[in-house]
Amino acid sequence: MTLDADANLKMWSPAAQSIFGWTEQEVLGRPLPFVPEEQQEEFHRLHENKLQGKSLSSVEVRRQKKDGSPIDIAVWGAPFHDAKGNISGTMAVIADITERKRNQALLAAQTCVLEMIATGAALPEVLDILVRLIEEQSDQAICSLLLLDKAGTKLGECVAPTLPESYKDVVKEGVAIGPCACSCGT
Repeated sequence: MTLDADANLKMWSPAAQSIFGWTEQEVLGRPLPFVPEEQQEEFHRLHENKLQGKSLSSVEVRRQKKDGSPIDIAVWGAPFHDAKGNISGTMAVIADITERKRNQALLAAQTCVLEMIATGAALPEVLDILVRLIEEQSDQAICSLLLLDKAGTKLGECVAPTLPESYKDVVKEGVAIGPCACSCGT
């Protein structure tokens, strides 16, 4: 993709459309739609660096797709020169690195959990990390781990960092389990 000096799009490739979701007609002549408001300052700083003749090499940033979902990208960029040799804009090559970042986070979390187990961390702490890991790896998932009481007839503990306290309180009160009763109330 290429941008003019004012950071408006001048070229949008089919690959960019595939990565981000916007068509060429939606974006040409406009600012980058995939840079969220809270990241505009960072984007303009990087764009200014390219306008001053500096190149970018595999700068990793988080942006946003047309559907609103986050995307991790690596950016390689350089100034774009006109026929007279003057810098008239910038160009960039972008790679979707979302899956790689997700895998790195998963590996780091797995290592953390294994270290916690090896050092004797309390079970609720370990389970809390596991639930958070599952939620981070699953789009829009809200997870819980429900443990039985010592008798094995009621739910006794709920590890659910993102569920309301009222839900966890009900489970802690000892919800009976069995053929007609479980955590879902069936």
